[in-house]
Amino acid sequence: MNTWAIATSDAQKPSASDFWSGLGGAVGAIGEPDFGSQVLGCLNQVLPVDFWSVYQVGSDLPPKMYVSASLSTRDVSADCFQRYRQGLYKTDQTFASARAYADAGSLAMTLWNEAEIPEPHRDQIYSRHGILERLSVVSLDGHGALAMNLYRFRTTGAFADREVDAASQLADFLLRCVGKHLAVHALVSDAANRQANDARSRLTAQCAKLTPRELDVCERLLRGWTYDGIAQDMGISVASAKTYRARAFDRLGIHFRNQLFRLVH
Repeated sequence: MNTWAIATSDAQKPSASDFWSGLGGAVGAIGEPDFGSQVLGCLNQVLPVDFWSVYQVGSDLPPKMYVSASLSTRDVSADCFQRYRQGLYKTDQTFASARAYADAGSLAMTLWNEAEIPEPHRDQIYSRHGILERLSVVSLDGHGALAMNLYRFRTTGAFADREVDAASQLADFLLRCVGKHLAVHALVSDAANRQANDARSRLTAQCAKLTPRELDVCERLLRGWTYDGIAQDMGISVASAKTYRARAFDRLGIHFRNQLFRLVH
């Protein structure tokens, strides 16, 4: 394990312009649903990373995942984070040294090899998925440590010194992109929630007999979701989603989605 500070105020951009030429897409991806995938694609123009994640690690609350993406269909980030959140985070000290540097006002970077990760963390995540190394950029805020993690599988090999240097130079830029994305996403979510609450109120005014499930389906239809998406989000079958939609439409005296839009606008 190695840990060091990144003095962002003194950081200099690399002299080679092509180092940054592929990273403009990271700015353009801010606020997009596939932000994680787009940024990972940009990042891999500079250094190979198999998958990445951004999550918050607090002292009291369970960690929260904000971004994750994989280069291939082998995306293990969800399983890794689920296992981590189930309890491994309570004894995880792999960010402790980085916090010491970040306390001084700098970003910190830490590099962990699979063999250095303590058990059972190593067995349940790293050995389980063939993860060789994790290169993390850590910053501190009022909610704890925000960690941007870059992972390499054993099949890809260890990070070379020049790749670690590249990640150090990119760290502040990428974290700023992540911060902007989270801020934009929060604004969009708040607006969507306000619209959803307004739509539910209008539909309830049209028909007080609508059930919560029927309102849930109608709300998602108004957002433009497919039945597959509605079913996955609500944890029900597609057939059930369509049944709730049919019952709601019957109560409202309509037959088509465009009629539902007219009821709430």
